[in-house]
Amino acid sequence: MNNISRFTFDDQQHQLIVNRENQQDAWQFSYEFLRVVNLTGDAKQPLATNQKDARITNIESVGKYGYRFIFNDGHNVVYHDDDLALMHVQHDNLWQQYLNAIKASGLSREATIEIKQL
Repeated sequence: MNNISRFTFDDQQHQLIVNRENQQDAWQFSYEFLRVVNLTGDAKQPLATNQKDARITNIESVGKYGYRFIFNDGHNVVYHDDDLALMHVQHDNLWQQYLNAIKASGLSREATIEIKQL
């Protein structure tokens, strides 16, 4: 267990910073990455497209199970500490898999409508 101590939203850089107890380094994930990553490898899960401007609106603790990330499009996902650790370690590979899937589908990362935070 990685003992997450704090989440920090960096809306300027569109990133979530994950601090862990007794660790000097922090993990950084783009909001888009957290919205589109498919840890299950389930090919039946639809490809998340048009999420370049994704935002996390809230993070809720889900007991001892993990954290529910709620996104501006209503999507939510629960990540355990170990999921976040895996995403940190495999970030480049997971991101490249996503970019390859987007390219192969002919779809886009770009938002289909402009989203502005008020």
